[in-house]
Amino acid sequence: MLPGDLARREPDGTISLLGRGVVTINSGGEKIHPEEVEGVLLQHPDVFDAGVVGTPHERWGEQVTALVQLRAGATLSLEQLQDHSRKLIAGFKAPKAVFTVDHVPRTVLGKIDYRALKSLALELLGLDKREPDRDTNLGG
Repeated sequence: MLPGDLARREPDGTISLLGRGVVTINSGGEKIHPEEVEGVLLQHPDVFDAGVVGTPHERWGEQVTALVQLRAGATLSLEQLQDHSRKLIAGFKAPKAVFTVDHVPRTVLGKIDYRALKSLALELLGLDKREPDRDTNLGG
């Protein structure tokens, strides 16, 4: 374990690594670990690769957004992936938005590049990630 890793002690005494705290999604006060949702999505036979990030949501603060690479010839709808997810994890953890991508961004070490993944998710959602122009009057 490294600083920033989140873990849970199981009843049998083993420790389960939950993921990195910096990528934890906070949706309506519920903490959601992207790695857990990714693991569930990867259990679907038509999903080759998956990455999950939190994206802005007006009511809940953040929503679970998944970017998935499908296996060749596969097609899946948001509803199909949500149904699959809800069979394996709590409903609030199921993706609220899903985009198919050619590949999930990864680092040179093969880990999901969450920064690139979030930028791509925001772009696909049509949300502007750029900071406001410093010359813009913001109502002062």
